[in-house]
Amino acid sequence: MLRSEYYGSMAMGLFLAATILLLTPGAWQTPTSAQQSTETFATGGDLDAPYDLAFAPNGILAVSGAESKTIVVFDELGELVGTVLFLENPPTGLAYQGLEALWGGMEPGGVSEGDEGFVFLIDPMGQVTTVDSGVGFDPRGMVRGTGGNIFVAERSSETVLEYSVVTREPSVFAVPGNDGCFGIAFIAFSPVNGDLYVTCRDSGEVYRYAAGGLFVLKWSVSSAPSGIAVDTEERVYIARETNDAIERYDGGGDFIDIFAVGLSSPRGIVFGPDGNLYIANSDTNSVLRAEGDAAAGLCSIAGTAAATGAPLANWLVVLLPALAAGLRIAGRRTGALRS
Repeated sequence: MLRSEYYGSMAMGLFLAATILLLTPGAWQTPTSAQQSTETFATGGDLDAPYDLAFAPNGILAVSGAESKTIVVFDELGELVGTVLFLENPPTGLAYQGLEALWGGMEPGGVSEGDEGFVFLIDPMGQVTTVDSGVGFDPRGMVRGTGGNIFVAERSSETVLEYSVVTREPSVFAVPGNDGCFGIAFIAFSPVNGDLYVTCRDSGEVYRYAAGGLFVLKWSVSSAPSGIAVDTEERVYIARETNDAIERYDGGGDFIDIFAVGLSSPRGIVFGPDGNLYIANSDTNSVLRAEGDAAAGLCSIAGTAAATGAPLANWLVVLLPALAAGLRIAGRRTGALRS
């Protein structure tokens, strides 16, 4: 090849590579001041492969461990309190109903024919109650809504269910599957307008719904969106397991920047009582805290309201019976609860 042809080919290759980078959301980003450092906030105990996390109003943090099949609780400083629940199959989403109950989900697991998934709640005395269950029923992300009801992303039907905290009966809020969603994962409410955002992992999309489940819009991300959170400026934070980062978009789906990098299979994310973003960092078996301009106010309708002055002992003391009992949920075939 002549030297001129060589350099011409190389220039064309560089041009094509630059074009691809520019057309790929976030791919061209280099570290900027927008990218926040992270630190380990909580780890240890029976926590293995954290999936989701939820803060109680007094700062208690509950984390579901997919591999350990446990729900582990930490205090407001990230110190281990203990394991409050052991499950037969991996737990999924979590949401606090104020200080009255911790709601959780358990996937069917597929260990044996007839496996059931569950939505359950744990009261402050450690009593576990089944709210919903069924063969193949597959609850994923979970969040508390504006009126206090609990919303659940159910994967087998690609549906967002709304559970009344009074009757504990479900109703259908939205069916993202009808709008093209495949592999529904996590959900989060906007503190600005109350719209619900949904990540769909397998189809690589984010969906937005207004009050009453009215479809607003959707947008594509490059692949595998998981956890999602929304701040008081309507910036949407999306955890990406495939590139170990958290990206930010505006409410219309336009890419803003890469908020955090260097993670390890991030899943659930949520704003804490201090306004910082907390991340279930699956591969390091830890919860990370990202400080910086994520501290844009609390998303109380997503179940992380500011501390109300309720003493921390409210959930430390009342969880002792659960810690001592080593509560377990069996999900195979019968779906019976046992201690």
